[in-house]
Amino acid sequence: LLYLGIFFLLVVIFLFKETQHQKNLMAMKLKPMINNYYNLLTNKMYLNYCLVSTFSYGALFSVYALSPLFILQKFGFGLLTFGVLIALNSIAIILTALIIPRLSKRVGLDRILLVGASIISLGGMSMWLSNQFLINSIYTFMIPMFVTTLGVGMIRPTASGGAMSVIPSSIAGSAAAGFSFTSFIGGAFSTLFAAVFIHQINTLGIFIIVFGLSACMIIAKVLIKNINNADLTLLT
Repeated sequence: LLYLGIFFLLVVIFLFKETQHQKNLMAMKLKPMINNYYNLLTNKMYLNYCLVSTFSYGALFSVYALSPLFILQKFGFGLLTFGVLIALNSIAIILTALIIPRLSKRVGLDRILLVGASIISLGGMSMWLSNQFLINSIYTFMIPMFVTTLGVGMIRPTASGGAMSVIPSSIAGSAAAGFSFTSFIGGAFSTLFAAVFIHQINTLGIFIIVFGLSACMIIAKVLIKNINNADLTLLT
């Protein structure tokens, strides 16, 4: 990680150019920063998109945090196999990165978010049911893990786009920072909780279901609100 950090630092310094030609001299002043984040915290639509991303990261981080416990210790696989399995699981992120930009133009951001949250719930449900009522195996862990990662991959860029679409461009930098901050905070606390209290795969499945359904409820509320606003616009 240190070597990668140094490499990308050099890439940014020597290959990237500043795109902001008119610098905002007030950007680093304390009062404007506080006002920016106050405006973000009072924007309910922005917070909804942040929460959806937070729940998705909670599911993803908890699965990845506990994967060594199950793959290495419970099932007895080696480190090389563990690395291969995690790398294969990342295909879910690659697939969504290729598909979602095309789908978002046809389907809309909010519907994709609802599908992504439902897929996370499905991943958690399959993990819980298969390990609760069937035999514990690498397949009953990795396949639901892949499904969950697929749902998270659908949510992350889509929720970011939704959050940025409901705020003024003048505070876009603060909005992007706030969005990432809440997402990783959710991932951090869920990881801590999972590491302390979750020791079985079926329990992890229930944990993922809670995150998935929470994201579903939030985005369903956003969809209903957008439909109502559209109806009012048509009436007027």
